[in-house]
Amino acid sequence: MRLAERVALASLLVSIVIALTKAYIFIVTSSVVVLAETVDSLGDILTSAIALLSVRFSRVPPDEDHPYGHEKIDSLFGALSSFLLIELEAVVLVNAMSSLLKGPSPPKVGNWVLIIFVSLSLINLVRSLYLWKAGKEEVSRTLRSEAINYGWDSGRTLLVAGLLVIAREFAPWVDPASALVITALVIPSTLDVFISSVKDLIDMIEPTILMEVRSVISSVKGIRSVKYVRARRVGGKLFVDSLICVGNHMRPEDIRRIHREVTAELEKRFGEVDVILSVTPPERHSSNSS
Repeated sequence: MRLAERVALASLLVSIVIALTKAYIFIVTSSVVVLAETVDSLGDILTSAIALLSVRFSRVPPDEDHPYGHEKIDSLFGALSSFLLIELEAVVLVNAMSSLLKGPSPPKVGNWVLIIFVSLSLINLVRSLYLWKAGKEEVSRTLRSEAINYGWDSGRTLLVAGLLVIAREFAPWVDPASALVITALVIPSTLDVFISSVKDLIDMIEPTILMEVRSVISSVKGIRSVKYVRARRVGGKLFVDSLICVGNHMRPEDIRRIHREVTAELEKRFGEVDVILSVTPPERHSSNSS
């Protein structure tokens, strides 16, 4: 098992333990903000699972049944999991609004709960550092993205611990209000994952991306014009297919140089790419005398 897979699997197991811990704390305290944190941790489980699938299947070469590779499993899992998360986040919003309308009571938060939340924050910080290190060594954008996510989670867990103290000691309404705010801030990201995953599954791509790809290809020396550009995303990879027009006297080594430069420029903007360039010489126009 590669380093990236071991780290992704370990991160998934940590996410499961953290989610179960927060779920138990919610049952004991009946805190709405802890419920919001539990739902977020379920999202972390799904994120870690997607990361594991990504690093495992991204290196599997295309075969007869999957000529574009196997990375669309990542998009399928992303669509299903984000749809489930949207429903759970809606449950949190309903509970938070209901608590605010009824008049919340102080959450049953003991000091042991605060100690656990501080510990979970430290665990997420250590996990973030390990993911970032593995992401750099394995050149994995998925692992580095996970590292950033858990780095933010570490700080937010400390913030929630502070909010629980305020709700217990001074203002009970802080508990459902903070759950409402946290969930409202998370929902746009969940929607973005769902929409982008569905777009990948139906091969839908933003027109601006096609325009940028065309612009990049057109800027490479030796290309006279771009006849057409097609693109699709499969997981984290962008596939580009383009018909370009070159001069009549282009040598094979010139065509290879053009392909290398196009690929390099597209990678700077879009990350991992797979580029196919079909080449045609310029059309010759003949004038007909009448």
